[in-house]
Amino acid sequence: MAAVTEESAGQEFREVEHLLEGVETPRRMQNESDKKLGIVRHQFDVPVKSLRGLEVYGGANPRKNPKINSRVAKQIRESLLNRDGVQDAFHLAHLGITIVATDFEKVDGREDAYRLKFKLDLSDEPDEGIVNGLHTMAVIEDLLREEVELSPNQYVSFTIITGIPEDDRTTIIPFIAKGRNTVLQVKEESIDNLMGWFNTLKAAIEPMPYRERIGWEESAKGDYHVLDVLAIMTALNPILYPNENGGKGELTHPIDAADHKRGCLKKFETHPDTYNRLAPLLPDMLHLYDLIRSEAKDVYNEATGGKGGKLRIMNSNKRRDGSTKEDDLYFPFIRTGKDSYGKTGTYELNYSGTFAILAAFRNFIVVNEDGSVEWKGGIEAVERAWRALGAELVIACQETAKTLPEHKMAVLLGRNRPLWTVLHKTVKEYLTRQEAEQRVDELQAEIKRLRKMAGDPVV
Repeated sequence: MAAVTEESAGQEFREVEHLLEGVETPRRMQNESDKKLGIVRHQFDVPVKSLRGLEVYGGANPRKNPKINSRVAKQIRESLLNRDGVQDAFHLAHLGITIVATDFEKVDGREDAYRLKFKLDLSDEPDEGIVNGLHTMAVIEDLLREEVELSPNQYVSFTIITGIPEDDRTTIIPFIAKGRNTVLQVKEESIDNLMGWFNTLKAAIEPMPYRERIGWEESAKGDYHVLDVLAIMTALNPILYPNENGGKGELTHPIDAADHKRGCLKKFETHPDTYNRLAPLLPDMLHLYDLIRSEAKDVYNEATGGKGGKLRIMNSNKRRDGSTKEDDLYFPFIRTGKDSYGKTGTYELNYSGTFAILAAFRNFIVVNEDGSVEWKGGIEAVERAWRALGAELVIACQETAKTLPEHKMAVLLGRNRPLWTVLHKTVKEYLTRQEAEQRVDELQAEIKRLRKMAGDPVV
């Protein structure tokens, strides 16, 4: 690398050469539009291990000083280290690096080496250098500084643009930089779906009549989205959120289920096995979700004789005149018979209240020694518990809601950890009583059996 400082028409600039080694599959491209402008595009690949020193030439990039701890940078790092599912395919999944340069020429006597030349003015915004891919280059530089072992078959694709006329540089270079940095990012769930990460969950839903109502990627048709499914599974995940604190402080609760559905997606991406293990229970989980939100008003009314539809935590669809639309809500996941699903309703428990109550029922999920999961007593026992406790749980949500500002009640209710703790404790104590009563019944049955064997009269 060489640098020379010169004067040109009163403008001080640096002329810099950077040696690129390991260049493979070089192509020189120039369509008719390029020819009119005098522009040439050079495209090629370079092994990641051969790249050093380019990060400093980021003057033309609108995203200065890339953060190597950002979410984007972490994704780039995982891909470079072959931790994202496909080996040695970084160049296929990433746009690569685009550079505006003065010249790009082959080194005499070498097939894989080229000189990359820049003229960088000494202003704070030099117009040559990396216009796109600065995050990628920064992560690569960091990995090389750390001497992390990188695959020799991991490549980065380059596009070098040379020959931009002096009179057009102030227009064309910002145009290139803007265009290559405003790509619409594909949402993570679409990539996960493409990679087959949701296949186990999709298989659990496949036999159900509501399967077409759930979309597994962005913009998919359907009333519900994979993020809704993951939120429900997060709320009922006793592996990530154990029902016992083990004497280590307060119990943790799956607040993200009600407050941050994309946070649930991140948990799935980090701990996919915990969700896949719960997949056999997914239809029951969806049923329980609909059961709670659709029956909340009725269980409240049956226990109190009150008007559950007027509770702050109850929602309904309204007409323009403010009147309530009867049976305008639909609950597709609820099991209404042996092979029938779905029912209409007028009221539903709001989102935050539903998830706070739903999460309390993870008390019923048992993780067996072999890793399998099941409901204690089956889903029927869970349904009985809901009908026994529903009014108490709904009242707890309503009483908490009454203490919160109206305009942000729903958000704050979903974040109210004391409420989640009370609901969880209520279900846990019920389950403890049920288990104690079952043990008493089993003990009495055993006593009767032993007395019968001994010839004693059975009382």
